[in-house]
Amino acid sequence: MSEPNQSEKSRKAEGPSNPSARPRDGENGIPAGAAPQDLALEMGKIQVLLAEKRTSLSAIRTGLAIFTLPLSVTTVLITTSRYYIFRDNLHYLIPLLVLCAALVLFGTYLIVSSLLRFRHQAGQIRKIKQQSPEWQEILD
Repeated sequence: MSEPNQSEKSRKAEGPSNPSARPRDGENGIPAGAAPQDLALEMGKIQVLLAEKRTSLSAIRTGLAIFTLPLSVTTVLITTSRYYIFRDNLHYLIPLLVLCAALVLFGTYLIVSSLLRFRHQAGQIRKIKQQSPEWQEILD
C-alpha cells in the first residue's frame, strides 16, 4: 500500500468538507442552540468545582474525626477517674488535656473552613446554571 501524501493527511485532519455530514445542534447530547466549545468549557468548570466539593467533604469528614478523638479520650479519663488521684497524675493530665484542646480547635477549623469553601463552590455552580439554561435542565 502506498502512504498518503501530505495533502491527503491535511484533508483527513480537517474533517469532512460536507457541512451536512457534521453533527448538528441537538445531536450527540449537545443541547440545541449551544456552542460545543462553550458547553465543554462549562462542563470542565463544573467538573473541577465538583471535584473541589468532594475534597471539601473529605476535609469535613477528617475534621469530624479529629474533633471526636479528644472527646473520646476525655470520656475515658472521666470514666476511669475513680481509679487514680487527679493531683498525683497532673504531669500526665495537663499535657493530654492541652493536646485534646488543640485537636478540638484544629478539627473545628477544618470543619468551618471546609463548609465555607463548600458553600462558595455550590454558589459558583449555581451561577453557571443560571447563566446557561442548558445546564438548568441537566443539573436539576
